[in-house]
Amino acid sequence: MKGEKRHINWEQQWLEGQISSAEARNIAPDADQIEHIERLVEGSKNLDIPRVLSNSQAWEALESKISFSSPKVVSISRRNWIIGIAASFILTLGAFFLFNTNSRTITTALAETREFNLPDGSKAFLNAGSSLSFNTDWSEQRTLKLDGEAFFEVEKGKAFSVITPFGKVEVLGTSFNVRTRNEQLTVVCKTGKVQVSNSSGTQKTVINPGQMVKVKDGTIDDPITVNATRADVWRSNEFDYESMPLREIFEEMERIFDVTIEHDLSEDELNASSSGTFSTKAIRDAILTIELTMGYDAKLEQGGKVVRFSDK
Repeated sequence: MKGEKRHINWEQQWLEGQISSAEARNIAPDADQIEHIERLVEGSKNLDIPRVLSNSQAWEALESKISFSSPKVVSISRRNWIIGIAASFILTLGAFFLFNTNSRTITTALAETREFNLPDGSKAFLNAGSSLSFNTDWSEQRTLKLDGEAFFEVEKGKAFSVITPFGKVEVLGTSFNVRTRNEQLTVVCKTGKVQVSNSSGTQKTVINPGQMVKVKDGTIDDPITVNATRADVWRSNEFDYESMPLREIFEEMERIFDVTIEHDLSEDELNASSSGTFSTKAIRDAILTIELTMGYDAKLEQGGKVVRFSDK
């Protein structure tokens, strides 16, 4: 029992900042445990726990987020060790840090899309390789943070805000597509009105249905007219691109199909723009579209995980 108490004490002291990392490494019975705790810190940040959990369910959710790469034997059982570390977190940072039921993050992997309901009944559709974070208590405000691409169908009510690294989108009740790729923000309004501002808030513009606006390098471009019905075709397993550089098309193909694209094309060829549509269900359809519209040869290699483009 004294050994366990000492084990928990040094971990708590380290997490509370009472001792340095170097001192903790000297005290730790096994140097590998320091690495495990650091993994716990990172793993706990990504916990996505339902609003109502029993204690056993909470621990199971915690354990499922932790990866142990070393099978070394320690002086206490694996589960007791995890509980000891978690107890230190609760003492140090409070239960809010680990089990904050008001905070939620939704992510999508490559080649994955997700649809879900927001706390007010609004809908969000998250495209591949994207992340959306929000507070589930929307009694005061409706605010989300987006990295990637998402389409929103917003219920009427208080101001609805989407914050991105490159700017902010605000609406009351509408539908619109938000995209943050290649260091820029692109917003297309499908219904209602949308206000877009740059990250510093020094520029703002309002767009109507059928308009698109881009924010890059802190500057908002003039709105342009687009086909609003195509704003969210990715939800129907299509990728629609207009005047898009080939470099960006390749990046989207890698994200959509979870493949690696190799080529021997020049910078001028990569910067050349093209327009078209291909199915996101079949990579061969995407390859054929590029071949026909841009005149390149393409081959699928390594079991369909690598696509090589070259001049004919």
